[in-house]
Amino acid sequence: MRLIDIEKLRGCAIIRPHNGVEVKVIESFSDKIKHQDIPTAYDVDAVFQKIEQLRMQYFMTIANTGDKTLDVAYEKVCKALDNAIEIVKKGGKNDK
Repeated sequence: MRLIDIEKLRGCAIIRPHNGVEVKVIESFSDKIKHQDIPTAYDVDAVFQKIEQLRMQYFMTIANTGDKTLDVAYEKVCKALDNAIEIVKKGGKNDK
């Protein structure tokens, strides 16, 4: 699941089938409509860059501390940010 920019979809039809024929018509069109064609509601590159910056800040903090407890905590934060980066790269889909 991902956020979409609903404003860019104004004017698109929302179809609620009432019988089997309508369901088949919708299914035949669903192959032609790709989710990639629907605009994402955020700038993926900007989000990716910001998370990368945060990750680098945490990484630099780990490199400069001598406290093992803090090192473990910062490593977990870095791993969480790595996961967030992977989710953004996949377009907001978390398959885990």
